[in-house]
Amino acid sequence: MPLWKRLVLISASAGAGVAVTLLLIIGGHNWYQSRPKPWDTSAVKATFHYIDTEGVNTTLVFMYTLENTTDFDYRLPDKSRAVVMAKLKKEKSLSDDSGYIKVDYPVFVPAKQRLRFFIHIPYSYTEPLDFYSVIRDPNFLGLPLKEKHKVLLSIGQDFARLPKIEQDRILYCIQAGRDYPEKLEACATREQWETYRKKLAAYVNKQMPNLDGFVLFDNINRYQIDFPKGW
Repeated sequence: MPLWKRLVLISASAGAGVAVTLLLIIGGHNWYQSRPKPWDTSAVKATFHYIDTEGVNTTLVFMYTLENTTDFDYRLPDKSRAVVMAKLKKEKSLSDDSGYIKVDYPVFVPAKQRLRFFIHIPYSYTEPLDFYSVIRDPNFLGLPLKEKHKVLLSIGQDFARLPKIEQDRILYCIQAGRDYPEKLEACATREQWETYRKKLAAYVNKQMPNLDGFVLFDNINRYQIDFPKGW
């Protein structure tokens, strides 16, 4: 074979090899860029605080604090980009209860800041009514002052034994809570609220012994937020 033909064949082979190599490099880069990112479990952290009740049916609400550990604001505008699941202790698995578990959207946590965060489940606290669950009931808060007084006297608490001046203080405190629910905290002592929340925690442990916390998956940022069991 003439020398010039041999040189042409060698050049063609070398060019094809380079082209194949470039295609492999480009393909590998594209695959690397398009592969799913691992879940980031440290960007946003949750700390458990207490269990409470809400609404007419005294359903359960779990209160946490979210901490944004990143240098960027964190936003979760709606449920379309997130999945919330329950963690099951016995099975050591997750349960997709996104239609059952509710959170409050939108979520906004500025960089390096904290935010109170509530997880709601439509499971009613069915123990006998008491002062702490009644005063958060919207129907109760809508009653006239005299009717509130009658309700509190009827639920078997120590309210009736209090001096009238103390009853009046509590009633007007509750009255203020119609428009400013955060003020209801002042209608009982801190120790009384803690006792009530311990009672709720014991109730949840009895009724839902397999519940081991919650987890939220943010599909856009690939954030996994673990809500530990603290009750």
